[in-house]
Amino acid sequence: MKGVSMRYQKAFRTATLLVVLTLVLAACSSDSSTTSTGGSEPESTGIEGGTLRIGSLGPDSINPFQGTSLDSYTMFRYAYPYLTEYNENLDGYVGDLAESWEVSDDGTVWTFNLRPDAKWSDGEPLDSEDVLFSFEQYRLKGAAPDPVFKHLTGMEAPDATTVILTLDGPVGTALDGISWGTILPEQTWGKYAGDSKALRNFENPAPWISGGPFILTKHKQDEIDIFERNPNFYGQQPHIDGFGIRAFTDSDAMVAALENNEIDMVPYLPPTGVEPMKAAGFDVMQMPGLEFEELILNSSAMKKDHPEIKDPDVRKAFELAIDRQRMVDVAKVGLATPDWTIVPPAVTGFYNTEVKMLPYDPEEANRILDEAGYEMGDNGTRMTPDGREMSYTVYTQLGQQGINRTVDVMIENFAEIGVTIKHKPLAYNALLDLNYSYNEAGTATYQDWDLTIWSWTGNPDPNFILGVLTCNQLGVWSDTGYCDKDYDKMFEEQATTIDAKKRKDVVLAMQEKLYQDKPYIVLFYNDALSAVSPNWTGYTFGPDGTAGSYNRLSLTNVQQAG
Repeated sequence: MKGVSMRYQKAFRTATLLVVLTLVLAACSSDSSTTSTGGSEPESTGIEGGTLRIGSLGPDSINPFQGTSLDSYTMFRYAYPYLTEYNENLDGYVGDLAESWEVSDDGTVWTFNLRPDAKWSDGEPLDSEDVLFSFEQYRLKGAAPDPVFKHLTGMEAPDATTVILTLDGPVGTALDGISWGTILPEQTWGKYAGDSKALRNFENPAPWISGGPFILTKHKQDEIDIFERNPNFYGQQPHIDGFGIRAFTDSDAMVAALENNEIDMVPYLPPTGVEPMKAAGFDVMQMPGLEFEELILNSSAMKKDHPEIKDPDVRKAFELAIDRQRMVDVAKVGLATPDWTIVPPAVTGFYNTEVKMLPYDPEEANRILDEAGYEMGDNGTRMTPDGREMSYTVYTQLGQQGINRTVDVMIENFAEIGVTIKHKPLAYNALLDLNYSYNEAGTATYQDWDLTIWSWTGNPDPNFILGVLTCNQLGVWSDTGYCDKDYDKMFEEQATTIDAKKRKDVVLAMQEKLYQDKPYIVLFYNDALSAVSPNWTGYTFGPDGTAGSYNRLSLTNVQQAG
């Protein structure tokens, strides 16, 4: 996610170097609250063994305290243990390392019963002490993968297979947050314990000590990641021997590699690849997705330049000037849906249907700017009341599918209201650095930019994506610098409300507030698109594609077609 899906996650992953490296395909010979991939193995319909070759734009980091992309979280999901994960329908949770769990009547004490005799890939015991070690790190400032960990006031491990977590009050989103708590081997991470900066800066080189179904055995940033089956995994053994993730500099090169049988699967297929892949006989899947692309407007109180970006009239005029449908038609060949909120209509059940999205109306945008004192200059560019041109650079991620065409539409749209836009793409990590604009003291200042177009893929539950915009995420997940105490109070209310109807009402109100304040101008939701060679079967497909970051079903069940 720009991570947690993942973000919590930015959904687009970039790379800077394409290598001609093809993995050799070695052609060798259920939902409940307590079981997951450790349940009974589904009936095999294909050939066991082999190596699945996956194409992507690459993980941004292989460190769970730093990674933000979907590719990164897919790697973590398959290599590390979690107490729980999402079920196949993404509407509930199933056990992973935890076989079962129960919560006290007041919602404050959660008891997890772990699988007995679980081991790390190096043979060391994988037990309750590993959970406590990992969760203790998430209590450090700036280290938590989800806001639920700030509510964690106590942890106990009365024995090797029991973990007791005590929260400061009932937290309705507790299980969602806990499902993103990566359990890490203390034998690797212990030397950095208690230091959030050291945890973030650790490279976490391959080979990993793994607790999941696969072991990361090789990593070359922006080129290749290779995973092999973990014989010590406590759950269902995968059908494949392993998989490789090959990073590409752009989506077109990735699609070409799939067509040339250099790779087998593209979990995040660009819209332009749908028809060519269908024509070439590949299995192409499509459904409404959780990924939205947005115009980010710098909202930081620390930003001093171009204060007009924070003017509500300017933000409203900007939205009225954007032709979302044309962006979808030009940049996404129609395989996206214009929208306005960070809570997706797909899956979540929290989408606010009462708020009406502002239409494309440049005439109204010009009227608002005129009345607000932003006069049109002789050269066709508007001037601020203090005499500066309304001219800005929009930053984007290099290699993001269709981004150049999206920005071209925006440049044309904004020219209609006298606002000049220049475009500057940056590599993923360079864009993150610019976004936070850290000073010498290591504080994120958000001072070096005005506008960015990027994307997020949230969780099926909206808690994470709503939490991105809270004040305590400044310098952590926040990419806009937005901080509003009233919004924070609403966030805490929805997070700690047990009653589903009351929680939904708060989430609906939060969406309306964000739409008024506009730290983001959401542009559209991308369809989830994937393509897989017909030589493979058994994988699953969802709003996170065919690799999976919400659970491990896809790559544990995939196998060569018989």
